[in-house]
Amino acid sequence: MASKMSDAQENRTEHERSTSQASVSMKRCWHVVCVPGIYSAESGLARQQSLADKLTGQSTTPALQLWCCHPALLVTRSETRLPHFDGAVAEMQAEGWPVLLCKN
Repeated sequence: MASKMSDAQENRTEHERSTSQASVSMKRCWHVVCVPGIYSAESGLARQQSLADKLTGQSTTPALQLWCCHPALLVTRSETRLPHFDGAVAEMQAEGWPVLLCKN
């Protein structure tokens, strides 16, 4: 005699199936690079660009590079075109913060 599942059991089974499928599709491996000993933003950006150049076109695995440095303001090229950008740069540099352009 075949037993019939209750509605609650059927819903739970469907939920388990959809949850397991979602978790499989969401699992990702990350390439994590921790870089000790970077003290300037210039050297950190250089290492970051080096990693980006190395990984471009080679891997579909997301990469995360962790580094820290003395205080600095890192800006993108589009941010350099914002109004009052030059004044903000002058203020930051007067406070001792270097302002550097990020390529990515």
